Amino acid sequence: MEATKIAFAIASFIAFSVDEVIIIDNTWWLSIHLYVVQQYKRILILLCVERMDVYAISDNIFGLMLKCD
Repeated sequence: MEATKIAFAIASFIAFSVDEVIIIDNTWWLSIHLYVVQQYKRILILLCVERMDVYAISDNIFGLMLKCD
């Protein structure tokens, strides 16, 4: 987590991405990624992935974001 904080602090550009995925066994997953740009290179940092029991709605996404460290 410390490396993520450092990458976040020195980044010239920051973007968050929340993705919803259905995989072949019909399970639903949400993932949160952090994209940062450092010295003209885009770096992807996976913050967390969570299996969802129901379709992802705003409450589920918000709850997942709160659980990410």
